[in-house]
Amino acid sequence: MRKIIFIFFVLFLGINAFAQEKKNTFYLAFEKGYYSYREPHMRYPISIKGDKMGASFEWVRSDVIPEGVKQQGTSFSAFELRYMGGDATYDGWLYDPMTEIATPASSSGEEDYYLEARILFGKNYFLSENITTGLYLGVGYRMLYNNSDMEGAYKRISHYTYVPLGLKLGTGIGNWQISLNGEFDWFLFGEQRSGLFENDGYVVNKQNQGYGLRGSLRLQTNILTRFGFFVEPYYRMWKIQNSDEAIVSGYDPIEGYWAIACVEPFNVTKEAGIKVGIIF
Repeated sequence: MRKIIFIFFVLFLGINAFAQEKKNTFYLAFEKGYYSYREPHMRYPISIKGDKMGASFEWVRSDVIPEGVKQQGTSFSAFELRYMGGDATYDGWLYDPMTEIATPASSSGEEDYYLEARILFGKNYFLSENITTGLYLGVGYRMLYNNSDMEGAYKRISHYTYVPLGLKLGTGIGNWQISLNGEFDWFLFGEQRSGLFENDGYVVNKQNQGYGLRGSLRLQTNILTRFGFFVEPYYRMWKIQNSDEAIVSGYDPIEGYWAIACVEPFNVTKEAGIKVGIIF
């Protein structure tokens, strides 16, 4: 309940910041990167990996600073939207409970994508004549979809809700602006839906512990008065702890009633790539 109240508090501050008189800047980018998901602590570890491509949109509203005047504590707000997708390769194991033998198994061409939306707000400060820093926080949501047709694998849908806490450092060199960004993502709660049993819907596991890290370096320049270009290498990472147990039960005419406890295991997601886009 306290996490939900915190989300509404952040959104209230963000809406209040958006309501002020601001200058609007839009960033539209193409993204390409390499994605890796692992469950490293399992007895038989699995991984899902592959190239991803997509697009992102960013809308920034910032204080209008009169020419020749540098104010301390100028505020900004931002809305971000991202889609990344591509075919993935699943590397896992097929386990035979009768012989207790596990054999490696792999499948390529799996459908895999994620959507992400974020609202941020913060303040910029001038450290010197040519160096600025920005602090921000907000609320983010991420949904990932993965579907495998391989025997022993299954469809997975992940939902993450989190709070981004970030720091930016910026400077200018000639006609270029350089911005270094570091971010800690406080995982609030999540939900993992796994299609483990055919025609029986999803097994739903609640997730409550984890965190993410992000880093990027943006270089941008103006081409015309209201038009610019930017390039931005990035790195993103998630570490999510074991989920709560979900009890699944059923009836078999031969073996009778059965029940098992399902857990979404500790997992690590890493992504590295580059963004190239326009500013207007």
